[in-house]
Amino acid sequence: MSVKQAALVVQACETLHQALSNLRGFKDLDRFIVEVHRIENEGDKLSRSAIAGLFDDGNKTIEVLKWKDVYSLLEDTIDKCEDVADLIERIVVKHA
Repeated sequence: MSVKQAALVVQACETLHQALSNLRGFKDLDRFIVEVHRIENEGDKLSRSAIAGLFDDGNKTIEVLKWKDVYSLLEDTIDKCEDVADLIERIVVKHA
């Protein structure tokens, strides 16, 4: 699951890179913002599933805590990408 979450982080960052590369003209940025939101929603689902799976496997407590932290940090990273997308959206609205 962590590899899938990391792949979502990469997708979100690449999408933000594309949005920032097109920021100068303030045009056609909606598709990038929507995509980051989609990725973040997918990340939420994946994170919940991953954390729930920790308790299904009968893992040792220390392993559960370690992996829960990893999954949470990856989810927080995806959330921060969404924050950047929201900031780009505010910039576009301000300059529209």
